[in-house]
Amino acid sequence: MPSFTHSQKKAHDPNRHISISANAGSGKTSVLVSRYCDLLELHGYEPSDIAAVTFTEKAAAELRVRIAREIESRLTDASYSSSWERLKRVRERLP
Repeated sequence: MPSFTHSQKKAHDPNRHISISANAGSGKTSVLVSRYCDLLELHGYEPSDIAAVTFTEKAAAELRVRIAREIESRLTDASYSSSWERLKRVRERLP
C-alpha cells in the first residue's frame, strides 16, 4: 500500500463502506484506485461486485484509466507474482 495519511488509510480499509469527499489534490483517486485494485486482487471481488460512483464522466474516465494502469503495473511487478493469474483474469473483465 502506498504511504497514505491516517484518513486515507481509513478510506482504504476493505471492511468499510465509504464515501470520499475532499479537496482537489488530496489523494482521493489514489486511495480509490489502490482500494479497488486490492479488493480485486486480495479479496476476490470481481469488477461487477464493486460500485464506484463519481460526479462526472471525466472523473469516471480518469478512475478507469488509473485502475487499468495500476493493474498493468502490478502485472509487471515481481512482488505481485503470486497474484498474476488473478490479476490477468480481472484485467480481462474490466469494462
